Amino acid sequence: IMFPGGPCLNLPPDDDPHDDGNLGGWTLAMPHNDDESSSSIPLQFNFKLFGDSYNSLYINNNGNLSFDNPYWTFTASGFPVSGYPMVAPFWADVDTNVVDSDTGHVWVKHVGSNMLAVTWDVVGYYSHSGELENSFQVLISDGMDESMGLGNNVCFCYADMQWTTGDASFGSDGFGGIPATVGANKGDGVDYFQIGRFDHEGIDYDGAYENADGVSYLDHQYFCFDTGTDNIPPIAVGFPADNRVNLEQCESLDLTVSFLSPEALQTTSVVVSGQPEDMVVTNTGGNSASIHLHWIPDSDGTYVLNFLATDSEGGVTNVDLTINVSNCNSPPVAVCQDVTVSANANNCHAAVTPDEVAEGGSFDSDGDDLTFTFAVDSSPFSVGNTSVTVQVSDGQLTDTCDAIVTVVDDTPPNALCQDVTVTLDTNGAGSTTADAVNNGSDDNCNIASYSLSVTDFSCVDVGTNTVELTVTDVHGNWETCTSTVLVIDDEALDYSKLDCGGLDIIAPNLVPVVYNTTYTKTNGCDVDVTIKDPSCSFCNSAGKTVDKLAGSGCEVSYTNSPPVFTIKDSGGVEDHIAWVNKVCDSNNCEEYKCTICVTNPGKGKSRHKPNLRKLAPFVCPSGWEANSDKYECSDLD
Repeated sequence: IMFPGGPCLNLPPDDDPHDDGNLGGWTLAMPHNDDESSSSIPLQFNFKLFGDSYNSLYINNNGNLSFDNPYWTFTASGFPVSGYPMVAPFWADVDTNVVDSDTGHVWVKHVGSNMLAVTWDVVGYYSHSGELENSFQVLISDGMDESMGLGNNVCFCYADMQWTTGDASFGSDGFGGIPATVGANKGDGVDYFQIGRFDHEGIDYDGAYENADGVSYLDHQYFCFDTGTDNIPPIAVGFPADNRVNLEQCESLDLTVSFLSPEALQTTSVVVSGQPEDMVVTNTGGNSASIHLHWIPDSDGTYVLNFLATDSEGGVTNVDLTINVSNCNSPPVAVCQDVTVSANANNCHAAVTPDEVAEGGSFDSDGDDLTFTFAVDSSPFSVGNTSVTVQVSDGQLTDTCDAIVTVVDDTPPNALCQDVTVTLDTNGAGSTTADAVNNGSDDNCNIASYSLSVTDFSCVDVGTNTVELTVTDVHGNWETCTSTVLVIDDEALDYSKLDCGGLDIIAPNLVPVVYNTTYTKTNGCDVDVTIKDPSCSFCNSAGKTVDKLAGSGCEVSYTNSPPVFTIKDSGGVEDHIAWVNKVCDSNNCEEYKCTICVTNPGKGKSRHKPNLRKLAPFVCPSGWEANSDKYECSDLD
C-alpha cells in the first residue's frame, strides 16, 4: 500500500508485513473478522482529545479508534455522538473476512515513543469483502512529532478508496445508504469535528457538513490536525509533498488548495501573501475555504507564498508554499540509426549499447548532456534483427526513437582434422566418413554440416591419400582442413603364385633369373613384389642341404626393375645356392627363400628349376643329422 507521502507510513513493499523478522515493525491488531475490536493497546504517550487525556485505546474493525471501550457499531452517524469518544479515519461497515489471507488486515505499529500508526489494508465492506476495497490509515501522537507537524496530534492518510457503505447500512454494491463518517468526537455531544461524510463514487466535495461527498475525494490525500484543544483550527488540504512546487518557465501553475473548517457552522477565511504580481489568486472563504493559483512565470527564482487561514472561532493555521522556478528546459530530440554488427568470435551474440544506436543523431537544443537507455535491455543481441527503442534523456525530459539492431555471423568455423587409416575389405573396397576425420571442429554459433572430398577407396588408393574436410556453420560460413588417409591392403601374399625364375639350363659362372613378381589377389588388388636382401651359399654334392654359414665362392646381385636375380661362382666350385631373404609387397615383408641350386657343368649337368619356399625351422628327415644351420635344398628334377 502506497500512501500519499508526508507523515503517512507505507506497509513493507510487495508482501504483507507479518514477515518472520517483523522487519516492517507492523503487527496484526486483530484477526479477520466483522464488527470486532482489538484488546486494549497501551500508549507510550498521552493523547489529548478535546481536553481529555488518554494513555490506551481500542482499534475497532469498523474504521475508528475508541478510548473508553471497544466500539462495534457498524452503521456510522454524523458527529457529535454522545458517550463514545473516538477518532474515525473512515467509520463504516468494514468486513475483513476474506479468502486471501495476505490482504484485508488491520495493522498496528508503534513509531518511536510518541506515535502510534494503524492501517486498514485493502479492506472490504459487509458482506462483499472482496469486490471493492479501501486502504486508509490514522496516526496519533503527543503533538511533538515533526513529521506530523509540531502541534498536530492526528493525521488521516488515504490510498485508493473504492466504497462507502455496507449492505447492513442500506448500501447497495458498496454505495448509497447511510454515509461513512470521517472526523473526531469527544463523546460529550458538544466537541467534535468532521472532514466529511461520504456515500458515493466521485471526487465532489462541498464541505464537512453539507451534502454527502464522493469517496474518491479522499484518494491519496492526508489531513493533519490538533485535537488537543476545544476548537480545531482549519485543516490544510491539497498542498504538495513538503509544501514545495518545482516549475519551469515554460510551464504554467494551476493549483487548488483548501482549508477545512472541521466544526459545524464555522467558516474559514484565508489571507495569501508573498505571491508574484502576475500570479492570479482566486480566494473563496466558507466552511471549506478554497484558493486557486494560476501563474505562468517569466523568470526563474524561488518564491514563498504564505497562507494564513483563520476560522470563525479564532483557530489559525499557517502554511508556507515554496515555488522553485528554473529556466525552461526543451526536451531532447531522439534520432536513432539502424546498427549492424558482427557476432562475437567466441559466441553467437553481440553487445550493442544504446549510445551506438542513438548518440550520433540525437541532440538537445539547450545543450544538456544526454543519457541513452534501452526501453527494454536486450543486449547482448542474438544473430538476426531485433527492434529496439532508445530513451534519450536530458535529466528531466525524455524522447524516444526506434531502430533495428542486426547481428551477422561472419566468423568461419575452426576446422580441425585428424589422419585416419582405411583397411580394404575382401572386395578390395574401404571407406571413411567426415565424422571420423573431424577432430573437434567448432564454431562461435553452431556447425550445420561436415563434408569430405573423398570417402570411398579401392586397390588403386593403397598407400597415403590427401582428403579435404569442409565444415559449414548454420549461417553459411565454411572452412576446410586436410587429412592423410592411409589405405591398407592386408590380404596375405600367396607365394604359390610367385615364380623364382624360368631357367631350365644352368650355365656356370653366370646365372640370370627373371622373377614373376606380379599377380592379382583374391580381393582384386594387383600385387607388385619387391625382392630384398639376397644372399648365397654352397650346396652339397647331393644337392640336399645348404650350409648358410659357408664362406665365399658365390656372389648374388639383383635388380627390381625388371626383377632380375644373378648368381656367379668363382670357378671351380661344384655347386652353390642363392636365396632371397625377404619378399615384400606394399604392406609387409616376410622372410622367404627362393632356392636355386646350380651344378657345375664339368661335373655333370643338372637341370633344376628354382623353387620358392617360406623360411621355416629345418626338420631333419629320417636318417639325417639335425643341424640348425642346415636347410633343405630339394632336387627339382
